[in-house]
Amino acid sequence: MSENKFKRLPGDLYALVYGQYVPRLCVDVIVQGPNGIILAQRDIPPEIGSWHLPGGTVKKGETLLEAARRIVLFEAGVSIEFLDTVG
Repeated sequence: MSENKFKRLPGDLYALVYGQYVPRLCVDVIVQGPNGIILAQRDIPPEIGSWHLPGGTVKKGETLLEAARRIVLFEAGVSIEFLDTVG
């Protein structure tokens, strides 16, 4: 799926839609690197600067595994191989 196929909603519309009407499907990914678990540092609110597992919103038409690959590549700069899914 093309990275630019869907545009982001403006912040106020995003808050209205996902804050009041529609649940958001998200994934978090535990990535085992050669030196341990890979974490990403937040650069957006809330909690700018805090460390977290790579994760984010699943886009329309994307599978959970496609979303996980896209998000980890974006947030950690690595390609991943799946071992298992949880939840």
